[in-house]
Amino acid sequence: MDLFDHLMIATVLAARDSIRDQEMRAREQQRYREQFIQKCKESIGDAIVGLHESIAETSRKAHPSPSANEAAGGVSMLPLYAFAEVLKAQGPPTTEQAELIRLYFKGIRVGLSADEFHDSLQSDNEARRRMMDLVGVSESHVGSFWRAFFRTLYATNSSESALTKPVRHFSAIVMNFAVLGGLQEQAAVRICERFLDALLKQVVECRKLPDAMLDTLGEAHCFEYVKNMAEIYFSLFSAPAGPDDLDPGELFNWYITTLLYELLNRSSLSPDEKSDLLDRYMKRCNVKVVIGDIDFTGPEFFRGMENRGPIPIFGLFGQVTETVFKTVIVTSLKESRGDDGTRFIYQSLGFLIAVEKELSGEKPFCGFGNIALEYISKEIKKTQPAP
Repeated sequence: MDLFDHLMIATVLAARDSIRDQEMRAREQQRYREQFIQKCKESIGDAIVGLHESIAETSRKAHPSPSANEAAGGVSMLPLYAFAEVLKAQGPPTTEQAELIRLYFKGIRVGLSADEFHDSLQSDNEARRRMMDLVGVSESHVGSFWRAFFRTLYATNSSESALTKPVRHFSAIVMNFAVLGGLQEQAAVRICERFLDALLKQVVECRKLPDAMLDTLGEAHCFEYVKNMAEIYFSLFSAPAGPDDLDPGELFNWYITTLLYELLNRSSLSPDEKSDLLDRYMKRCNVKVVIGDIDFTGPEFFRGMENRGPIPIFGLFGQVTETVFKTVIVTSLKESRGDDGTRFIYQSLGFLIAVEKELSGEKPFCGFGNIALEYISKEIKKTQPAP
């Protein structure tokens, strides 16, 4: 055997040993990866159980407790909401994520199918709307599950720190599910931060209304609210203590139009969509804005508000809601009809919520959800005396 043969054998043996080592390392890496993936899945499972227990623990303290259907449905839907938020940032699910979603649907009833869930990641389908209506939360929207849970916090005098456990478990689901998909840690953290910020804002905003009002306002047709408002409004304006320096009919039309304008203007609709919808609801509510000899349509009103210089009176529309609230409240107190002032404000809120509910279905993902509540709450604060 010559030198070449010896070198060839040595090379083959070295290559064999190298391949064997690579295969061993690959097996070790695969084993480690499988263990790591299994650990992530176990962490998600533990977080789902913890989420359910933390919600149940708080709910058991309440009397009366929130709707059982809302509580059960919300807890079951929340993990899917976490998955959806990750996949919205990441893109299509990996094999591991898809398998976890499949197993979740196999073991838990959530009111929608796996196919509907996957379709909701690509488009705004009915499943996506059901999920958002139940457990969705943002700075402008809060689902019915969270409203029920907030009522539990209020009823038990729990501090807002009672949200800590559910938020921690939700965040654990997000972070571990994101790892399975290779989503960058910073992106997953931002999802958790947005979720927490929105919850903290909504738990404060929802405290501003009595429990019953959170669920019943906005159920009637918007024109019914306008009729109820008009009955209270004109009764107070014609009372002895009513103002004598305002045209009640003109001011009421301005008031309804201003409410609609403020709701639409706070959405993410295009300017043309906003002005066309304002025109639609002005006609539906049978209100007109007449300045001089001009009967303003919705688009004309929007243009006037956007370019107030040539028509100075448009600058006053920003004060219409505050003016009406103060006038109604003061007059109702002078007439010993304080409940009428409160009723008027609630009817105004119900009117805006009814319109917003209709628009949230017609124009999803355009910011509708909590605009009415935030706007009316802000205007109520203006009527309160400074400390």
